[in-house]
Amino acid sequence: MTARFCVSLLSVGLSLSILGSAAFAHGGQYRGAGGTLVPPGSSSTAPAVSAPPPPKASTDTGTSSSNSGAGSATAGSSGSSMSAGLDISLPIDAWDYWWIANRMRFLDLRRLSRALDSAVEDGPLVAKPRLEEALRARIGARLHALLAPGAAISVDELSGLLIAASKLAWQPNATAQLFRAHLRSPVQEIRETATLALGWLGEPSSLPLLLAILEDAPAAREATLNTTTDVRTRSFAAYALALLLERRDTAWDESGSMLVRKHLLDMLDGRALAFAELEAAVISALGIMKHGEGAERGLVLERLQELLRAKDRHALVRAQVATAGGRIGRGVWANTLCEVLREEVFDWPVRDSAALVMGAFAPELDAAQRTAALQSLELARRRAKGPGERAFTTLTIARFEDADSLKALEREVLHGPHLDRPWAAIGLGLAARAAIERGEVPMSMRFALREGFRRTKASEIRAAFAIASGLARDVDFAKELREDFAASSVPRHRGHLAVALGLIGDPEAKALLRAALPRASREPEEVGELAIGLTLLGDRDAVPSLLELMKAGKTTTTLAPLAEALGRIGGASAAEALLVLCEDQTKSALVRAFALVGLGLCVEEQELPWNAAFAADFNYIAPPITLYASKGLLDIL
Repeated sequence: MTARFCVSLLSVGLSLSILGSAAFAHGGQYRGAGGTLVPPGSSSTAPAVSAPPPPKASTDTGTSSSNSGAGSATAGSSGSSMSAGLDISLPIDAWDYWWIANRMRFLDLRRLSRALDSAVEDGPLVAKPRLEEALRARIGARLHALLAPGAAISVDELSGLLIAASKLAWQPNATAQLFRAHLRSPVQEIRETATLALGWLGEPSSLPLLLAILEDAPAAREATLNTTTDVRTRSFAAYALALLLERRDTAWDESGSMLVRKHLLDMLDGRALAFAELEAAVISALGIMKHGEGAERGLVLERLQELLRAKDRHALVRAQVATAGGRIGRGVWANTLCEVLREEVFDWPVRDSAALVMGAFAPELDAAQRTAALQSLELARRRAKGPGERAFTTLTIARFEDADSLKALEREVLHGPHLDRPWAAIGLGLAARAAIERGEVPMSMRFALREGFRRTKASEIRAAFAIASGLARDVDFAKELREDFAASSVPRHRGHLAVALGLIGDPEAKALLRAALPRASREPEEVGELAIGLTLLGDRDAVPSLLELMKAGKTTTTLAPLAEALGRIGGASAAEALLVLCEDQTKSALVRAFALVGLGLCVEEQELPWNAAFAADFNYIAPPITLYASKGLLDIL
C-alpha cells in the first residue's frame, strides 16, 4: 500500500477495470482468487469483471523493514496496508460503494470543520478561512525542504508529499520546479503522481509540459529522461490537464481550455488508441471540463456521439463516453442516454453509466424528457443484466422525484426484493433531502424508511436505511439509531450510524460518539466515520480527542486512520500536530506518509475534495484503471 490512501471502503480496491492494457510497475490489473466474474445473463460480448485480491491486514508495530528507514525514494519501498480486518465480502453493486464515492456532496464538512476551528466557543458555527497564512507558509517551507533533490524520503512519503504540496500551492513557481525534478524518478508511482501534482497545482507554465506528456512528445521524454512515456503517466497527464483548468482563474480558463480541448480531441481523432486505458482517461478529462454553451461544446458532444456508437471501441471506453456526454450535455444528451438504456445493443457498462449520470440532471429536464427518461429507466430496471444496472436505475428513478415512482419505492423498501431495498432507501433519502431544501416535510418517506429499518435484521441493509434517514433529517428517529449504535458490534455499521446521526443533527449523539472513539481507533472502518459524525454535530472536542488518541497510538493500523480523520475534519490544530508527526523519525515511513496525507487534507481550501469532479455520478463498476483501481486518481486522498 502506498501513500495514496482512500476512504476505508474504497481502499478495499474496487479494481474492477478490465481495459486491455499492460500491467506497469504498480497499479496494473488485479485478479483475485475468484478469477473472472461475468454478470449472469450478460451477452458473450460483455466484458468480464476482474476482482482485486484481498488486502492483507497490517500487523506492524510502527516500523517496517521496507519503509522505516530514511533514504532515497526507490521502487519496492511500500507494501504495508492500513486495512485491518476489513470485510471485503460486499458484492460489487453494494450501496456502500456509491455512498462513499459520492457522499462528500451531501456533507458540509469543509464549512463545519473551519467553524470548529474558530476561537468562538459558544453560539452558531460560522465559516472562517481554513488556515492562517503564517501557518501555510510554515507548512510550505517544510514541504519544499522534503521535496528538494537528495532529501532522504521513502516512496510512500514522497507520493503523499507531492499531492499535499499541490493542494497547498505555496509559491507555485518554485513548487512546479520541484515537481518537474521528480518526473525523472525511476519509480513509476512518483512519475505519475508528480504529473498529477503539476496539474492540481494550477501553475499555467506547466501546461506545455503536461500536453507533451499526454502526447509522448520529445519534450516529455527530455523531462522524464525516458525514451518513451508510459501509458499510465500519459493517462495521468490527461487528468492533470483537466484539474489544472479547474483550479485556474476564469480569466485564463478560456484560452487554456481551448488549447487543452483541441489536444484532447486530437487524441480521439480517427482509429482507437493503442491503449484503451489512455483513451478512457482522455474522455474522462473532457467530461469534467467546462465547454460553454456554443460551438465548442457542440464539437465535443458530436465526437462523443461517434465514439458511443463506434464498434471498434472497448465497452469500458464507451462507458466513459456515456458519463462524459451526460456531464457535458446534460439535458441535451437526455435522448441519447435514453436510447442507451432502451437498446440492448449497448453493453451493460455503457447502460450502467447512462443510468448513473442521468440522475445528475434529472431536475433540469422538461416534462416530455422526464417521461421518456423514466420510461427508459423502468425498462432498463426490469431487464437488468449488468452487475449494477438494477441498483443504479433504482437510485436514479428516485432522483427524478416523480410522485408515483416515490410511492412505489416506499412500498419497495418494505416489500421489495431484499437486494433492492438499500438502493430504494438511499434513493428515498436523496429525494427527501431535495424536498427539505424546497421547504417541504417528507413525512411519508421518513415513515417508510423508519419501518424498513425496523423490519430488517441484516446490518448492511439497516445501515442504508440509517444513512437515508440521515439524509431525510428524521430527528424523531434519532433515538432508535442511537440505540442501534450502542448495541452493534459491527464497525462498518457503527460508522454508518455515526454519520447518519450527524446528518440528522442529533445533539444527544455527541457524548455517545465521543465515548466510542477510543475503541474505534482500532477499527479503520469506524474511526473516520465517527469523526465525520462528530463534525456534523458541531462537536468542538472531536479534533482534540483524535489528537490525544494519535499521540497514544503505537501501530500503523491505529495511527493511519486517525491521521486521515484529522485531515478530513481538522483545522489549524490538526495541521500543527500532523506537521510534527510527518517529521517524527521515531515513527515508520508509512506513518509519516499518512501524516503528510492528512496535512494535505488540512490545507485544502475548496469545499469538495480536489478530485471530486471525477467521482460525481461515475460508473465505479467499470472505470479506467488509472481512475478508480488501486493507486488510481480516486484512490488518492
